[in-house]
Parts: sequence; C-alpha cells; structure tokens
Amino acid sequence: MLTDLLLPPPGFQLAAEVHRYPRTHGQELIHHVVALKPQIRVLLMSAYTDDEFREQGISKEGLPFLQKPFTPEALLNRVRDTLAGPRIALPTRKTEQDGTDVQWVD
Repeated sequence: MLTDLLLPPPGFQLAAEVHRYPRTHGQELIHHVVALKPQIRVLLMSAYTDDEFREQGISKEGLPFLQKPFTPEALLNRVRDTLAGPRIALPTRKTEQDGTDVQWVD
C-alpha cells in the first residue's frame, strides 16, 4: 500500500452529512490496515518536513518512507525495497488532537 503521510488535505470533505469522515494521517491508516492484513507491506510518502511532522505529532521513524518530490526510478526502487523488506510493526495509535480516537467504518 502506498499512501501519503498526511491525509486528507485541509478543507477536503468526503461527505456532506453530519457524520463527516475524520481527518487522519497515514500512520493511523496503516495501523488500521495492518491490523486487518498483517502481511501487507506499506510505503509512506510526503512533501512535508520532519519539523512539520513533529508539529502534527506524527513520526515516520521505523516506517518505509519516500520524500516528495521523487522520480519514477526512486519510487520503483523504494517499492522494491519495501516489498523485499520485513513487515512493519504496528505503530502506536494516536488520537485526534481533541483527544478522541479516530472512528473507522468497515
């Protein structure tokens, strides 16, 4: 699975209903997906800097990561490395900034 570390972009809305989809990040997404499919390999990407991640309370440490912008060759090489590498350990679950846990709909 290839996903961005910060999801979705500010202002993006998937539903017009009262129960809107939560703003989350790639770490939370992979936690959920790895719990469902432990054998999956994941690769995170982002154009944000380490300082911006820290401001959001996000760590990419220990996770396969590709910095944007990247070339097609860099993407191919990182995907190959990720597929050949070990499965990831589940990251520590984070809560939303207001302290509530992200609710997932399966």
